[in-house]
Amino acid sequence: MTFTVLQHMTDDAARTVLEQVKRIVRPEDHVLLVEKTDPASLVGDPQNGSRFLSQGRGVGTFAAWMAPHRLLQHFPRQVAPTNPGASNVGSYMLFRGPG
Repeated sequence: MTFTVLQHMTDDAARTVLEQVKRIVRPEDHVLLVEKTDPASLVGDPQNGSRFLSQGRGVGTFAAWMAPHRLLQHFPRQVAPTNPGASNVGSYMLFRGPG
């Protein structure tokens, strides 16, 4: 499971992490990603991971990066309504191994 971690990484770093996740997950196992999924959401320089970065990537991007693991379901992340900026905070994405 990742929970709002990949959104703070450059594309290269996030893909590297997901390659390692896919390597250690058994074919029958599941992976849950909870990340920003609005590609228009960007704070910082997406090429520079040494400074604060927060970027959304579409569900399709995560699905492509997780292949051949299959996206089983995804739905909007829910947070407490009193949380500042509580709308459009990302998605839950459940993947299953390729077995």
